[in-house]
Amino acid sequence: MDLDYVHRWWVHFFSAIAIVYLGYKAWTTDLNSLHDLTFDMDNTVGEVEDSTSVTKEILTEFYQKEKEKIKQILETEQAFLDSDFTLKQLAAATQMNLNETSAAINGGFGINFNELINRYRVEAVKEKLLDEDCAHLSLVGIAFDCGFNSKATFNRVFKKTTGVSPSQFRNNQE
Repeated sequence: MDLDYVHRWWVHFFSAIAIVYLGYKAWTTDLNSLHDLTFDMDNTVGEVEDSTSVTKEILTEFYQKEKEKIKQILETEQAFLDSDFTLKQLAAATQMNLNETSAAINGGFGINFNELINRYRVEAVKEKLLDEDCAHLSLVGIAFDCGFNSKATFNRVFKKTTGVSPSQFRNNQE
């Protein structure tokens, strides 16, 4: 947008007024208060550590309370058996928002949501593999019943969690 002479004059005029005003404020500012500032880091570090330890205690208490709530929901309702189970559904069940639920899982369990759900699924698979009534089921069938939706993910997660493959686990139980 091209301004005509009159409009450019007003822009320059108000710019000059602003520059003069800022210069005047800087010239008249009392700098004596700046001489009282200290940058002694030894004193402030102790204060920060004290407040950090209090914050950690509060967070740990929060995580423990919310961790128990999450564990109860996962163990009683066994929603993790649904392959489409999401963090949003868990948050709704715990009556927390997504960020609080995620923070409670990360802080309370020390793992993320997917790892937590997969651990519960692996435990469910292990229980079924130990159950004689499920001996006729295939490993993939058991995996799908326990919430896994792919054979590759099931094998990878099971081996990572237990240290052995699902077939090795099943063979060791016989």
